[in-house]
Amino acid sequence: MVALKTLRYVGGPRRMAGNGVSRRVLAMAAKTVTIRTKPTPVEFGQSISVVSNVNSWETSTATTLSWTEGDVWQGELEVPGDVNLEFKLVKMANGEVIEWEEGENKSFVVSGKGSKMLECSWGSNELTETKAARKRSSSSSSKKKKEEEDVAVESAVAVESAVAVESAVA
Repeated sequence: MVALKTLRYVGGPRRMAGNGVSRRVLAMAAKTVTIRTKPTPVEFGQSISVVSNVNSWETSTATTLSWTEGDVWQGELEVPGDVNLEFKLVKMANGEVIEWEEGENKSFVVSGKGSKMLECSWGSNELTETKAARKRSSSSSSKKKKEEEDVAVESAVAVESAVAVESAVA
């Protein structure tokens, strides 16, 4: 699914079919940036979230990362197309910030096609871009399997029909 963003265009009018309204609409495909931390232990009941310029630094709309084995936290952040993403990690509990990460903001220019995966550490603004795992569509593999099953069934039916015709003729 592609998210669309409407931006105000400053410039000349554009002819549009239909209602005669002149305007420009720029559609930008949202991009997914996966944030993955190096091991970051927290106290029981706490979590790690991402606060960024994309959500206007609002902790109430921060992206909460999911805990994985080894105290590694990971989550997906939707960004509006090509953007200079700046973010910090925060420790949260019960919807409240316990601790902001110190130091400079982490910064990454999101551009080009495809998803991005960034690995970072608490307290460091260093980022490592890694190749995002390509998601396989379960629907396409299910569809292929279904097609193979259909062919197998059609073949079995054809064989049964041939045997029945042979028996009737004999």
